[in-house]
Amino acid sequence: NYMGSLICLGLLAIVGLAAAIKVKQRHRLKFRTWQRRHRVVLEQLGDTLSVGFVAMQTLVLLVVNHDESGGKSPPSIYRMFLGAFSFAAIDITAAIPGMGCVYRGFTTNLVSKTMLFLCLHVGMLAMWRYQSGKRNPNAWKTLKRLVWISKLLLPAVSILISKSFR
Repeated sequence: NYMGSLICLGLLAIVGLAAAIKVKQRHRLKFRTWQRRHRVVLEQLGDTLSVGFVAMQTLVLLVVNHDESGGKSPPSIYRMFLGAFSFAAIDITAAIPGMGCVYRGFTTNLVSKTMLFLCLHVGMLAMWRYQSGKRNPNAWKTLKRLVWISKLLLPAVSILISKSFR
């Protein structure tokens, strides 16, 4: 279920990248000018989309936990709506091809997802420290990216951790 959505998003990104490469230099310059002129609005749009995405992740997380703890299933229309956003609960290990075949079981899943999440943090914090040591004025952007990526990946880890309390 997640893989189909991730594959579609990946193909969409590849097509978008190929289209961007084909665009003539003149159009790219016009776009950059437009982008600079509308920078604040584009940042607000990005923040709004991020909040919407995190809200969908939260709803998917709540419904999954509610169902698995024996709660009453939500109405079908609500389940269909959330089904469209099931890709939002990004599964770190399911995104790596072959991981489902090699590692199975709750304990392996819990340890691998938690360790991947921890390694991501350690790596990005090390990158930030390195950039700060070189007096890079944009070092703070690494921490901003870390928070953004963490928001996207946390629901997959949270779903798994909440299963351990059942």
